[in-house]
Amino acid sequence: MYLKSPTILEPIQGELAMEKKRSRSAKRPEVAQGQEAVGPESMTTFSVRLTEEQRDLVTRAAQLRGWTPTNLIRTATLERAAHLVNTSRITKFDFKGLASDVAQRLFEPRIVTHHLSREEMEILLHDHPDAPAVIDVPVQPLPIDTLFQLKRAARLGGSEFVNLIIEFAEGLTASQRADLPDPIDPAATDS
Repeated sequence: MYLKSPTILEPIQGELAMEKKRSRSAKRPEVAQGQEAVGPESMTTFSVRLTEEQRDLVTRAAQLRGWTPTNLIRTATLERAAHLVNTSRITKFDFKGLASDVAQRLFEPRIVTHHLSREEMEILLHDHPDAPAVIDVPVQPLPIDTLFQLKRAARLGGSEFVNLIIEFAEGLTASQRADLPDPIDPAATDS
């Protein structure tokens, strides 16, 4: 990474110097038979040029995670590379199938068949004696504007946006899950 500003460069140079010292003084770990050694001689370095604005963005993002800019760049690069490879080939996980299912559930109109419970039947039969035991419920898709918002959010928020969706979905489905721990009762803790 090439940086022009000496005030920003000094802490990063100091950080790089410390990393070099640590790598030189660190003992090479023993490698199990059949595994490759991961040491300075088996590592590759890439050089990245950033504008001041880009550097500031990387620095700000790294600080949000409590990481160094170098760690953020390395992690983001490896994650993005894995995502690109995973979604561009057939693997044991069906990315395209899941994406298709989510898209259909969100944006394709459909009819859901609902089998009425005894209680629902009794209520319905009271007012409508000829009512069927099964009803079809039309489910309206999300509006087209939501598709454009989703596309924009995916571009601007990337995987962090997808993680937010998952976080909210986990909250919405928490009461249906058996794999979650019970909340802690403050009255049950020792004072």
